[in-house]
Amino acid sequence: MINYADSIKSAVSMPDLLERYGLPVSRHHRIPCPIHNGTKSNFAYKEHGFNCYVCGVHGDVITFTELYFGLAFMDACRKLDEDFHLGLNVGGTLDAEKRAEAERVSAELRAKREREEAERKRLQEAYHAALDRWCELDKAKRNGKPITPYDDLTERYAYAVKNIDAAGAALDEAEINLWEFEHEGEKAYTPVSVQRDRGSGFSSGSGGIRDSRTSRVG
Repeated sequence: MINYADSIKSAVSMPDLLERYGLPVSRHHRIPCPIHNGTKSNFAYKEHGFNCYVCGVHGDVITFTELYFGLAFMDACRKLDEDFHLGLNVGGTLDAEKRAEAERVSAELRAKREREEAERKRLQEAYHAALDRWCELDKAKRNGKPITPYDDLTERYAYAVKNIDAAGAALDEAEINLWEFEHEGEKAYTPVSVQRDRGSGFSSGSGGIRDSRTSRVG
């Protein structure tokens, strides 16, 4: 006897399901709940399951289909079979060729998401590396600034003055790249540096520029 549920769950992921039915997909795996028409991102999903922290619904792709479309279990299986062209012929015999094609498509979608996650990680690492460098130079510039015209310029201070603008530009670029990746299709982003004077040792609260930036991006 064919185990329709296992066959469906092995071929269809939650992200696949959401995209197929025109629902939003988030890189953070949190969206407004489609079941109770939520407005905040309280609906969390993974590859093969979901949970809403407001209305409490949870389960797998079949459960979601039952709840979202108001279907019985077998009807939900039949809908998924037809909508994803799995070839299971729920209630009949398994079409191995069509199932293999569906699994291939699902594998391609998973590979795409894995590439996106790898790119996101790369951009985050580049952003934080640029942020650390700018903070280091900013600290050296502020701490080494001569108090009187007769004080000698330290090598560390001179180096910071020479390189902090370039470090700031690199930080802006890294910040924009990460923001645009995570907010694809939205309006252009203005880096935090536009609102500060690098030469003044900008501080936002007790944490300085680090808190200001990291609270905005990644």
